[in-house]
Amino acid sequence: MNLYAKFSTGYRAGGANDRSQTFQAFDAEKVKAYEVGAKMDFLDNRLRLNVAAYAMDRTGTQIDFDNVDTTPGSPTQGAHTEETRNAPGVSKIRGFEADLTAQVTDQIVVGVSYAYTDVKVPAAPFPFTGNADVPQGTPFPVNVVYTPPNAASAYIDFKQPVGSMTFKAHLDANYAGIL
Repeated sequence: MNLYAKFSTGYRAGGANDRSQTFQAFDAEKVKAYEVGAKMDFLDNRLRLNVAAYAMDRTGTQIDFDNVDTTPGSPTQGAHTEETRNAPGVSKIRGFEADLTAQVTDQIVVGVSYAYTDVKVPAAPFPFTGNADVPQGTPFPVNVVYTPPNAASAYIDFKQPVGSMTFKAHLDANYAGIL
């Protein structure tokens, strides 16, 4: 059994987005991360369980806002600009992960995993002008993409010697919750 705890810090430099119309500077992003976990083998290494819980607190979270000119007849129709702004306050990311792998027989190995992630980012100031629905500078909710709150996977591997060769089969399935 291996138990561990980890603390780390990170930094992403500030700057100006080269896809911006205004090249307004944005500040650095900083993170403090905490993780605790365990890696365990049981039953003569035929069963493995890994678990971890983590928390991250980010300040100055850099948020990209995209804008595409869809105005018919506009000389910049189809042009894409992107503005980066810092979200105020602290973004909080919390999560838990678990993996279980079992060698059921000499020929069969099965595994399952699950991950839970909760992300909360403060609303960031909307950078674009000329939008009737959202005035410039209005706090705008930040939606996290590519990180579902729940994700799971499972697999089964089969191998069987056949003469001088080995037949192998693999089947897996994945689930990602709706964002």
